[in-house]
Amino acid sequence: MERDTLQLVYSATKGATATVAHVPAQRGALDLDAPVAKYWPEFAAIGKADIPVRWLLSHQAGLIALDQPVPLNEALAWHPMAAALAAQRPLWTPGTAHGYHGRTWGWLVSEVIRRVTGQTPGRFFADEIAAPPRTGLLDRAAGG
Repeated sequence: MERDTLQLVYSATKGATATVAHVPAQRGALDLDAPVAKYWPEFAAIGKADIPVRWLLSHQAGLIALDQPVPLNEALAWHPMAAALAAQRPLWTPGTAHGYHGRTWGWLVSEVIRRVTGQTPGRFFADEIAAPPRTGLLDRAAGG
């Protein structure tokens, strides 16, 4: 490896996405023990009606992969991936095992976030977590 060798980094945004999910939970807008289908009705298909949000967060939903391959343009688009995961059957009985949802976790958790907050996780993170608070001197400087 050379000094300028690029490195592949996996799961770099899972922590930020989990943090975003916990903000509406802390505010009472998202119940981690409620079924995902409460927020994302299409998700209830094929044995997933009772999967609680916390099983998405903790890699226990049994949705580690898709049965049907997804073309690259769909894999990079929001709605086709959300629809594919909503239609996917769990690969094991949800809640009975743990399996790293490395390629699906972001889509699963992010769709719940989008449905609860009306924002993508990135926008929510930028507005609610990364942006400096508008209090004190900042408010006065802005005329508030």
